[in-house]
Amino acid sequence: MAFMWFTVIGFIVIFIGFFGSFLFHELRQVLNSNDASRIDKIPESSRNIKSM
Repeated sequence: MAFMWFTVIGFIVIFIGFFGSFLFHELRQVLNSNDASRIDKIPESSRNIKSM
């Protein structure tokens, strides 16, 4: 009986590890801040305007 519980808990821990690493990997791609500067570039005319 104890062997069954260790096996079930082991599978749960492994599943949570795989799911957590997948979620972390996907969130890093979605929240990539380099995409913001690459996709929504600031126009050259607004870069040259000096603030008062």
